[in-house]
Amino acid sequence: MLFSRPIPSVIARVHRHLGLITRTPPLSITTFTSPAFSIRPRHFIHTNGDEHDPISLHDRGINPSPATLSLLASKSIRPYFYFIDIHGQVFLQETTPKNFTSCYKDPKFLNFFLTRIRPNTTGYLGGEYRWQSACAKEINFVEAADTPIVFHGLIDNEQLVWAGNLQTPFQPDKLSVSLSTGRIYHPLPPVMVQACSSDKDGNPLPPLGLLKSSLVLTEFATLLDHDSFTWQGKQFPVHHVP
Repeated sequence: MLFSRPIPSVIARVHRHLGLITRTPPLSITTFTSPAFSIRPRHFIHTNGDEHDPISLHDRGINPSPATLSLLASKSIRPYFYFIDIHGQVFLQETTPKNFTSCYKDPKFLNFFLTRIRPNTTGYLGGEYRWQSACAKEINFVEAADTPIVFHGLIDNEQLVWAGNLQTPFQPDKLSVSLSTGRIYHPLPPVMVQACSSDKDGNPLPPLGLLKSSLVLTEFATLLDHDSFTWQGKQFPVHHVP
């Protein structure tokens, strides 16, 4: 058992997210309608459990409609569609299956792509793709399972790794936990704060990036309590977000 005191519901959700507690989630059948999207003629089944990876739009049978693609082509815009999962892995939407063998791994590409992430202010597909990564006349529409920036490594207990191999100082006093999912977050790298701290309509967003669950498990889990985080002999409060 990782915690010495009784585990409240939010920490139970953290444990489920890290795979330390398992349960059989209920299944639901969901439909999706949007004038900008077409759906393959089938329902899709997904789980409601927080411990399961969210499924991409494409894998749920949801794709941009031919009319939307034609409109983009008429404006000389070449669209590409990407999905970032909760582990920070980047995929083309049509990639199947989505796993470590099929995600992008080149650090230069990941650094280029992820440092250009911005809210989708193009006026196209904003309800489905909240993010974009522009490149000349291409628009890379990005769906993120959680935050588009995911921290996936820790170097010398001082630097968090994100994108391909970029680093930002680890701030142990600024960890946050989601009350709804149990996921753990850290402030965004300074270069991304202004880019990702508001949505396409200018509404403020918490300037946070997700900590990859395996990173939390290997580096932080035994140091996390329901309201505090102990790091190098010092105790810090854990902040709460929805």
